[in-house]
Amino acid sequence: MRVQVWKRLKDAEKWKNNYERIADYNHWDDSVRLANVVFYLSGTAMLWFDNNEDQFKNWSDFERLFEETFGRPKDLKSFAERLLRTRSQRPDETYESYVQDVLSLCRRVDKSMTED
Repeated sequence: MRVQVWKRLKDAEKWKNNYERIADYNHWDDSVRLANVVFYLSGTAMLWFDNNEDQFKNWSDFERLFEETFGRPKDLKSFAERLLRTRSQRPDETYESYVQDVLSLCRRVDKSMTED
């Protein structure tokens, strides 16, 4: 059995249910679920994980933040606004990566937002 790598926001619930199914099949406990989840993310999902990894003390934290972030599409804009207000360049992040992530957040908040 194999979990698909997840990167599209609209498939969050489907992806998580499949990941849970595979984790149950493999008898992964919560610490293994948390340790392995990073290998099944890409794109925006991976950026989100990287940006929030320090908040994942356990699997329950991951599930809660995952649901808060991707579980309610109507709240995604508000979440992006909060991220945009607090986003700063990480020490290990290139300038180009930082700028692209900020631009991505801007588009999530308002597709017509300019760089000005």
